[in-house]
Amino acid sequence: MKVFSTAPGRRVTFRVENESNPTQAFKVAVLTTKTNEWDQLNFDFSAVNKAFTYHKIVIIFESGTVGTGGPNFTFLFDDINQSTASIRTTPMNLPVTFDDDGVIYGLRAFEGLVSATIVTDPTEPGSMVGRSVKGPPPGQPWAGATITAPGSPDPGFSSRIPFTDGNAFITMRIWSPDAGIPILLKAEDHTNRDVFVETVSNTTVAGAWENITLNFANQRPTTPAIDYAKNYNKLSIFFNYLNVNATNKTYYFDDIVFGSTTLPIKLLSFTAQKQENTVLLKWSTAFELNNKGVDVERSKDGNTWSVVATVPGTGNHNGLRNYEAKDVLPHAGLNQYRLRQTDFDGKITYSAIKTIDFSGAIISDFKVYPNPATDRLIVYSNAFESSVTYTVLSPQGTVLSSGIIANTGSPSTINVSNLPAGVYYLQLRGDKTSRTTKFAVQ
Repeated sequence: MKVFSTAPGRRVTFRVENESNPTQAFKVAVLTTKTNEWDQLNFDFSAVNKAFTYHKIVIIFESGTVGTGGPNFTFLFDDINQSTASIRTTPMNLPVTFDDDGVIYGLRAFEGLVSATIVTDPTEPGSMVGRSVKGPPPGQPWAGATITAPGSPDPGFSSRIPFTDGNAFITMRIWSPDAGIPILLKAEDHTNRDVFVETVSNTTVAGAWENITLNFANQRPTTPAIDYAKNYNKLSIFFNYLNVNATNKTYYFDDIVFGSTTLPIKLLSFTAQKQENTVLLKWSTAFELNNKGVDVERSKDGNTWSVVATVPGTGNHNGLRNYEAKDVLPHAGLNQYRLRQTDFDGKITYSAIKTIDFSGAIISDFKVYPNPATDRLIVYSNAFESSVTYTVLSPQGTVLSSGIIANTGSPSTINVSNLPAGVYYLQLRGDKTSRTTKFAVQ
């Protein structure tokens, strides 16, 4: 559906209903990404109950917020279409892998470049890469490709490239048919062409992938130096810069990462899907390099993140691997998820963010399982912001055991193997909050 709003980040809820049975309803919420222009929003209904019949559509803007009736609460919508195509709703940002099913990737050729497209890696089926084809005149020697999502003007990335003094590097994988050709990378402000910085490096191998790190603190001669206060949020790449090719030549590029390190894992996919009142998270990798493991993180506001699961990596591995984890206690409302990957040397990279909406759902903020338990009880709560004291009580209120749980935002284990079969109570106490629940031992 197309939506016109005055600002990005405005919440749009798309609800389908059965006109005679209000219990048969399903809704999906996404956020707008543009200001004062039409925005193509995609709503993923893959989790809808397909056994039900839906006759009616309800569209809600900024659900839960009282409007003023003014321009900031005026929305236009148009062109509602159903499609079986994969849903892409996440704006592009670094790292760029071309593989995340939810990210809106795009390339734009300019100055006579023959083509700039996203294709399957010819050396690794199942992985997507950028392809740039440069030919002879009338293509210009400076013909290139902008890495930007579709849109006019080029929207670039969703946030600025976080260049700082001492860390002005971009690392990427390059495949070139020739060694020794210059590759220019240009960073600029997508709203102001006068704000840019360029740097050049040469390929060193022919007909094979290599990692190239470009340092924007070492700008191309006669061009502006990097200004760390500026908003660089778009990249363009030029193969065989300032030269023309006698015939068409094809170049590939992939895994564009901020910093001087290569991408430790090749993430082919990352999805989040509702399963009743839980969220199933799945991801796949094509290769892993020095991968210690992945923390699945959740946030309510995109600023504060907590770990809901930790999945060990396989160190070094070449080939497809599939992983999954479950958030058994999501927040009521919007939940944002990302993968935080850690190398054995401590370096960290993040995935794109996935959003799941539990608005209107009745969700407990305190769970224990398995229930009944045998030798251990797993505790999970999102009601606390710091460590808590736990107490196991008999039905008569006698304290049987107690201790400290450092982080209830991820599953913690309490030993109950010394308890005889029966019913007990578990109480959690924080600085401002307490929770109590009943559990059984068998």
